[in-house]
Amino acid sequence: MKLTINQILQQAIAAQKEGRVKDAEYFYRSILRFKPKDPDANYNFGILAASMNNSELALSLFKTATEANPRFVEAYYNSANMQRELGRLEEAAVCYEKAIQFKPNFFEAHCNLGSILRELGRLKEAEISFNKAIEFKPKFVEAHCNLGNTLKDLGRVEEAMECYENAISIDSKYIEPRYNLGLILFNKKKYIEAAEHFKLINFQQSKNYLLKCLYLTDQQSNFYKQLDKITDKEKTNAVIGSLISRSEIRYKVNRPNPFCNEPLEYVLKTDLYKKYDFENTFIKTVNKILKDDKILDKTQGHLTNGRQTAGNLFALEGNHIDKVEEIIRTELEEYRIHFKDSKEGFIKNWPNSFKIKGWLINMKSGGKLSAHMHDTGWITGSVYINVPPKLKTNSGNLVVCLDYQENDKTIIKKEKNINVTTGSLCLFPASLLHYTIPFQAEENRVVLAFDVIPK
Repeated sequence: MKLTINQILQQAIAAQKEGRVKDAEYFYRSILRFKPKDPDANYNFGILAASMNNSELALSLFKTATEANPRFVEAYYNSANMQRELGRLEEAAVCYEKAIQFKPNFFEAHCNLGSILRELGRLKEAEISFNKAIEFKPKFVEAHCNLGNTLKDLGRVEEAMECYENAISIDSKYIEPRYNLGLILFNKKKYIEAAEHFKLINFQQSKNYLLKCLYLTDQQSNFYKQLDKITDKEKTNAVIGSLISRSEIRYKVNRPNPFCNEPLEYVLKTDLYKKYDFENTFIKTVNKILKDDKILDKTQGHLTNGRQTAGNLFALEGNHIDKVEEIIRTELEEYRIHFKDSKEGFIKNWPNSFKIKGWLINMKSGGKLSAHMHDTGWITGSVYINVPPKLKTNSGNLVVCLDYQENDKTIIKKEKNINVTTGSLCLFPASLLHYTIPFQAEENRVVLAFDVIPK
């Protein structure tokens, strides 16, 4: 007795649920030989392909399912999730929007769309998406937290804090809003209050920030106890490297630095103008991005008289940004090879896989960045898109240093002043603090800054 298409589909779904992958695949392929556009077979086979890490096949199957059934919400949603995992954010956004079009109260899709829009720097649109998710599910803790992140980027800090507190009240065990609330208190220099939040969270970044709080409140004994806990159990990172260097200056205690003992020896400057078509690849690309009204600015507490783009430039599609990333990855590999014989931890433990997060800083005359570091980075870099003519020798220069406290004459200055010009690329260990010297000019100083972030 011959089985109907629907009966074979039920066998395929049953085999899939029982983990009989080869049987399920055989049944799906059997259906598609006779009915290649069957939406349910394509969709369920797509779910199976995704579980087998065959992303391209899964996406192809989801696409066929939505072509056969243009209102197939689940197929749009799963396609969006997969595009997001592959870093194809704009394509993912389109699929989430399609799912929402046919299911307006789909709160998960609203929240995921908001996360993508935030990464693309489209903060106002992201805010709308998160609010929609909360409208349809008032106790959606992830949406409250993500809305807080977006409001923080927009500079609406008090509203962001309220969102984090709402998220904590919904689920006190959910760590992200507590961590983000701690970050806001840290940036307000309320280190003791921030530390109370970081103490309640058991993951690397919160431990790092607790260590920072102890250092900045000069609790030497507790600082070294926390440092010992981290270095015994956690992998090395830039924050640990930075604080060991800084505490050595402050407390005169010499300890091996698992990240980098001599970070100032690993600052490398390259002239990209001599190696690439800098005008077309970098300058024109950056100018297009700066003119894009969809990409908003985010609040940057270290920046004076300038603006910083929100999101991750390398999440954008088009505008030749992929060529810029390709060149940066090439230069990073040359940096690694240049120092390949080093015994320093950040070279020996160079990440096998990493993403690059980038943003633009556009300063007007008198602009500057105060001393800071990028906590999640491994290598920090900057490409100088436009450096105005210098009225003074060091105007607009980049300075990297082991420690910096304004007006503190007890700190021994260990720093390197880097003379940057248009086309310069600077790479250095993320454990170094860095700041810029103010400049005076009619032209704006434009920099593409980025971090290498291990996956």
